[in-house]
Amino acid sequence: MDQVCSNINLVKSKENFAVNLSMLESLDMSLVLGNGWLCAHKGVIYATQWKIFLTAPSEKRIEYHSGPLLPEEAYPC
Repeated sequence: MDQVCSNINLVKSKENFAVNLSMLESLDMSLVLGNGWLCAHKGVIYATQWKIFLTAPSEKRIEYHSGPLLPEEAYPC
């Protein structure tokens, strides 16, 4: 059974987001936020622009911007 870490504090742009993390040994990924969590934080994903918008508990709108993975960082499908 996978280990669960409850009520972890994720901080972005000085805003706190509570997350419950499941440690999945079978996946080689840093972090996966599920659809339920994204919906609860009014998440909008702009995949072609590498952006995610979230609404913090304070109702402040937060933008996270990433970039394409380098070939050695990409995960095979």
